[in-house]
Amino acid sequence: GNSTTVDAALTSVSGDILVDSAVNLHQAGLIISTSRDVGLIAGGTLTQATGGDITTGGDVLVEAGGDWTMAGDAMITAGGDVDGQALSGDLTLGVIDSTNVALTAGGSITDANAGSMNIMADNLSLRAEGGLIGDHDNANGTPGQNANAIDITVSTLAANAESGIYISEADGLAIT
Repeated sequence: GNSTTVDAALTSVSGDILVDSAVNLHQAGLIISTSRDVGLIAGGTLTQATGGDITTGGDVLVEAGGDWTMAGDAMITAGGDVDGQALSGDLTLGVIDSTNVALTAGGSITDANAGSMNIMADNLSLRAEGGLIGDHDNANGTPGQNANAIDITVSTLAANAESGIYISEADGLAIT
């Protein structure tokens, strides 16, 4: 099979949008579903480039067989939930804004926008089955600052990682 590229806008007023690629999926165009769900599925890697934003009143499902990489300014905005997986690779985060967010990586979950907000949600679940959530920033020389941490504004966080968890929370938080 061939890889799939979305380089122009996809818009639906009242229907779901599903882009399914047996190999790799590259999104550089805006995807909008006014009231329904959006799904991106790639058998290989999934890349959301600058401009590869998703906006929906419904849910978002993202699944990559390998790495899922968002540009630092790529944004997912959902009125419903966001469920994302990088099954056998790393997940590199741009910006996600949703009520409930659940992200799982076979490797690590890392920060693509160096100190800017990554996730805004009521409830957040992060699982890095074979690596880190965020990363240390030992070389910056400023205690309490970590440009490599996952930057969040959430009410409740559940997190599990094989090698370490580096989170920067902007306001009050309950950890479960």
